[in-house]
Amino acid sequence: MVAKALNLLQNNNGAGFFLMVEGALIDKLSHSNDRNFTPEVAQLDLAVEEAFAWASQTGQPLLVIVTARPRNGRRQRSDGQVITPARSDPRL
Repeated sequence: MVAKALNLLQNNNGAGFFLMVEGALIDKLSHSNDRNFTPEVAQLDLAVEEAFAWASQTGQPLLVIVTARPRNGRRQRSDGQVITPARSDPRL
């Protein structure tokens, strides 16, 4: 999808463009502490790699920002220990 979107958007007479790609299932699965979010992270990684490959092939400038929401649940290690993200800002 990323490759197709980039190829379509580049044909805009040099006006530049903005493309946002979201790994929505990462957030959804993290909230429920579902460990099956790992393949979704891998898919997002492939999307970023595709964007870099496109920029390399076309010579177009590229800015990539990868971010995550601060409250994506908690992680549980294989030994059962729960890792809860620190929250320094009470509004988070």
